[in-house]
Amino acid sequence: MTSARDGLIYVHQFDKTCAVEEAKLDPLANVEGANFLPAKEKEEEKVKQLKKHAEEHQSVFPPIDDDVLLDEASLAISLKLTEPTEVDADAAAYSIQ
Repeated sequence: MTSARDGLIYVHQFDKTCAVEEAKLDPLANVEGANFLPAKEKEEEKVKQLKKHAEEHQSVFPPIDDDVLLDEASLAISLKLTEPTEVDADAAAYSIQ
């Protein structure tokens, strides 16, 4: 979910498979002799390989549809109690994270 200055909250999908694949990525795995490169060259090669991977596996975000926007009222939770309790009734004292 993301929010803008106008206070509207946008809901996006999260691609778990892609995130796991990126977490497992070793940019120097297919670079021959990477273990023997000087630190500076190794870092430059790592950046180069990460850029290459980002170009080949670009993120895909669906267009934002104004019909599916949420505001704070959409996320408000109301408790359905069988009888009034008069205990902990101050809603300002709590926030859902």
